Amino acid sequence: MRCIKGLVGIVFAVLYFCMALVSYGAPKPEDEFMTFRKKYPDEAAIYVVRKQEVNYRLVDDVVVTTIYVYEELLHLGDNTTRYAGDKVYTSSFVEVSDLKAYTLVPQKKKYNKVDVVDFKESYDANSDVFYNDTKEISFTYPSVQKGVKTVLQYTKTIKDSRMMGMYFFNTYLPVDKAVYKVVYDDKMVIEPRLNNVADLEIKEEISKFSETQSSLTYTSKNIDKIKFEKNCPSYSYLGASAYSPIAHITEANGNKRYLISSPEVLHSWYRTFIKDIQHHDPDVKNLVNTIIGQDDSDLDKVEKIYSWVQGNIKYIAFEDGMRGFVPHPGKYVIDKRYGDCKDMASALVSMLREAEIEAHFTWVGTRDLPFKYSDVPAPITDNHMIATVVLDGKTYFLDATGQYLPLGLPSSMIQGKECLISLNEDKFIVEKVPIIPKEINVMCDSVNITLDNGIIKGNAKIEFYGYAKFFNTFKLIKANQKSVDDYLKRLLTKGSNKFHLNNYNISNLSSLYEPISINYDFTLPDYYRKIGDNIYINLVLDRTMTDALLEDRHVALENDYKGDI
Repeated sequence: MRCIKGLVGIVFAVLYFCMALVSYGAPKPEDEFMTFRKKYPDEAAIYVVRKQEVNYRLVDDVVVTTIYVYEELLHLGDNTTRYAGDKVYTSSFVEVSDLKAYTLVPQKKKYNKVDVVDFKESYDANSDVFYNDTKEISFTYPSVQKGVKTVLQYTKTIKDSRMMGMYFFNTYLPVDKAVYKVVYDDKMVIEPRLNNVADLEIKEEISKFSETQSSLTYTSKNIDKIKFEKNCPSYSYLGASAYSPIAHITEANGNKRYLISSPEVLHSWYRTFIKDIQHHDPDVKNLVNTIIGQDDSDLDKVEKIYSWVQGNIKYIAFEDGMRGFVPHPGKYVIDKRYGDCKDMASALVSMLREAEIEAHFTWVGTRDLPFKYSDVPAPITDNHMIATVVLDGKTYFLDATGQYLPLGLPSSMIQGKECLISLNEDKFIVEKVPIIPKEINVMCDSVNITLDNGIIKGNAKIEFYGYAKFFNTFKLIKANQKSVDDYLKRLLTKGSNKFHLNNYNISNLSSLYEPISINYDFTLPDYYRKIGDNIYINLVLDRTMTDALLEDRHVALENDYKGDI
C-alpha cells in the first residue's frame, strides 16, 4: 500500500514538472499578454487554463481517489487586486496536499516566479451552518499587477469516491482552455455525465493511460464567463459541468461491487445511515400521548405532531464528517430540543410511528441542485432530509425546518424536486414534490380612498395566503418593532415616496392555517391634482408590477414560489 502511494506521488510530481514546463515554455510574456488582451479586451482577468485530473486506483479492493488541480490566471487589467486572494477547502472527506501557489512576474523574455509562503488555515465561517468540519486554506498572491500570471496547483485525496463533486468548465471569469481528465483502472466502470454543455464545443478523447488504466479527457476552449444576475438560478444550473462517478468495480474475487449506478444502489447505501436509529422508545410514546387525543384522526395526529416538532425543536445546521449524513435517534433530538434537517426528520418519524402512523425518512435536493435521482443517483443530487407520510393516497412532505409551514405545504425550496422515500430496508419510491399553483400563494390588498384637500386618505386590508403568508411571517414574527414598521412601510407603500403609514393591526400571525390579515390606514399628499371641476389621479397606486418589469436580462429569473409576480 505504501509503495503504491509513493508511485502515485511520483506520477503527480512528474505531472507538476510537465505543467511547469508547459507554463515556462509559453510565448514571451509581452507577446502572451498582447494576444490575450486582444482576445479579451473587456476583461480584467482570464483563466489561461483550468485543469483537473481525477485518478481512480483500486488497491486491495479499495478505491483510492486522487485529484490534481492546476489553474493559471492572467491579469489583464490595471486593477486586479480583487483576484489576489484565493482559498482551498478541506474537510473530513477531502485531504489537500502538495499545495503550491505563486505569481509569475514578466521579466524581459521570461517570467520570474514568486512563491506564496503564507498559508492560513481556519474553519470555514459559513453563517448558514452552526458547525461544520470544512476548513479553508487562504492565501494572497504576491506582486499582483497588470501582466502577471497567478498559478495554483494542489492534490486532493477523496476518502470516499462516492463523495466526488462536479467539475465546472466555466466560472466567474472567461476560460481560454479547460481540461477535465479521468484516469481509472480497467477493473472499474465509470459513467461520466455532462451537464448544461449545449453552448460549449467539447472534445472527448478516450485512450489507454497505462497497462492497467484507461483515461477519458474532455477539452473545451474559449469559454465565456458565467453571467450572474439578481434572483437568478444557482451556479450549478448556470455552469457547464462534468461528473464522473464509478458505477461499479470488479473485486479480486471476481465479484462486482456497485457504487454510483442506480437509485437502488443509492438507497441501499443511504439505509446504512438510519439502520441504528429506528427503534421503539417508551419516553417518545409517552410524549406523543400528551400531544394527540384518542379520537384524533390520522390526519389530526400528523398535524399535531408536525406542529409540535416545528415549534419545539430548534433548527441548527450541523455538519461534521458522517454526521452530515447520519441523523441522531428521535429521542436524542427530542431531549436536546435542537437538530439539523436530518435530526428533525428523525424526531418526526419516531413520534409518528409511536402514534401508529407509518412515516418515512426521505432524501431530497433543494432547487440549488440541478439533478434528478433518475438521472444522477448520487449524493450530489440531494442536500436535505424530510419525513413523508401517505394518507388516503396523498403524500405529505413534512419539513419541520420550515417552522411556519402548514401541513400540506412543502417547503418552497424543494418544489418540483424528486425525493427518495425509503419505505423499508429494501423498498423505496422516487416521487416528485408538487409545485404549488399561484392561486394558493395569494397577497390580496383591498384599498378604499377618500380625497381631502389635496391628500389621499386610505383605509385598507391586506391578506396573505400560502407561501406569501409563509415568507411574510418570517419578516413579521421575529423582528423588533422598528423593523416591522420599516418592513410594512416598504411593503404597503402606495403612489409615491410621500406615502405615510399611520396605523396598522396584524391578525393571525401565529396561526399556521389562517391567512395573515393586516388592517391599516395611510395618507398620501400631493398625489392628485384638481383643476377646475376636474380631478386628475393615477389610480395605479401599487407599483409592484411596474417594478417587476424585466429589461435586458441575460439569464433566467427564479422566484421562491409561483405568484402573481
